[in-house]
Amino acid sequence: MSLEWLVPLWMLLAGVAFLGGLALFLVAAARGAVRARRFSERSGSAGLLLNPRRRFQKGLLVSLMLGLAALALADPRYGVEVRQVSHRGRDVVFVLDVSKSMLATDVAPNRLKRARLDILDSLPRLAGHRLGLIAFAGRPKEICPLTHDHRHFVARLQQAGPETVPVGGTNIGDALRKALDLIEQGGRLGRYKDVVLITDGQDLGGFYEEAAKKAGELGVAVYTVGIGLEDPAHIPLEDGTFLTHEGKEVTTALNPEPLQLISNYSAGGFYSNLSSNPRWMQDLLARIEKKEMADLGSFKDERKIPRYQWILGAGLLLWAAGTLLSERSRGVL
Repeated sequence: MSLEWLVPLWMLLAGVAFLGGLALFLVAAARGAVRARRFSERSGSAGLLLNPRRRFQKGLLVSLMLGLAALALADPRYGVEVRQVSHRGRDVVFVLDVSKSMLATDVAPNRLKRARLDILDSLPRLAGHRLGLIAFAGRPKEICPLTHDHRHFVARLQQAGPETVPVGGTNIGDALRKALDLIEQGGRLGRYKDVVLITDGQDLGGFYEEAAKKAGELGVAVYTVGIGLEDPAHIPLEDGTFLTHEGKEVTTALNPEPLQLISNYSAGGFYSNLSSNPRWMQDLLARIEKKEMADLGSFKDERKIPRYQWILGAGLLLWAAGTLLSERSRGVL
């Protein structure tokens, strides 16, 4: 059981705060002593003179307080606290189209980035649910298995892009089958499962109707989200040019029909168009929140105990001692 500092940079800054504070305090003290002595010499009267020793002691106490305050921000942890945490929720698998057509900018900043941002915005309301992620283009790829670790989910989501799946094209059917396999591997009952499919709907194969019917048989709701406009849009590349095929610029447009069919064949899903319903995620979350939640069991949550309070408390005591310590003593010139 060792001491751990979660933000070690503040340990270095604590030293800087201590030395810097002490230096500034001593410079100010020296200037104050010179002004006080000159005043006493001009007035020719006895008064309260600055005591250099006490002045240094007070500066040292205040500087130590600054250093300890910075050290507390390093968030020291020592000891382990074990809690039994229970979870109720559902299994939610996001199926995200990462084909090059998702780089079209008919939705700002582009289709793919907008989809990722909407998913990220939904995470606070998805607390307690297990989340999974499938990325797909010409073939699907499991990016994140079902997990309660939403930080891992976020990290994997932010990495998802056209380079994640090297096979070009769009295969919605295989992506849905991959999502259903992922859910089945999780071992949850059908009524606690949901799939969120986000794509521009340009299916180039994969027999998506069969996959959607299988979802309905398993009791899995597939919520489909069409992203993009139905007017053709060019696909920009990083070098500032547009995607071409056989010398012609490629255009892409939202195709809502397969998405509507998929949601209808599934168990209680629905279709949303991001352009006409920017609040699609809020509607989806409201639907999920009304559903029955599964008891996902309990687990031991171990975390190191924060100990910054002791360091901060010591700093406050030093500050109090510094304010009570007088810098002056009575003397006669």
